[in-house]
Amino acid sequence: MLFIELLNLFMNIFGIYILWIIIHYNASRLYVYFCVPDGFYGFLISPLLVQTPHCRVLRFMIFNGANNIKIFWGFLISFIINSLKIKNK
Repeated sequence: MLFIELLNLFMNIFGIYILWIIIHYNASRLYVYFCVPDGFYGFLISPLLVQTPHCRVLRFMIFNGANNIKIFWGFLISFIINSLKIKNK
């Protein structure tokens, strides 16, 4: 029973990690498409576009997605180190 509970907990955490990767990837792609147009016109209009609500939300998702992915890696490394310390005792 404990194994199944731990497996469900791990899958929930890993699912959140995958969700943040999807959010970060898609927000990055959409930011380039909607907020940074190509060409000279894009260069001229980009200072206006970066303050629009959709560009601000996309930047928020990119920033927080990267932070959550970084936090997950820290959590995973801490978990592995802790597991190795327990096995060595």
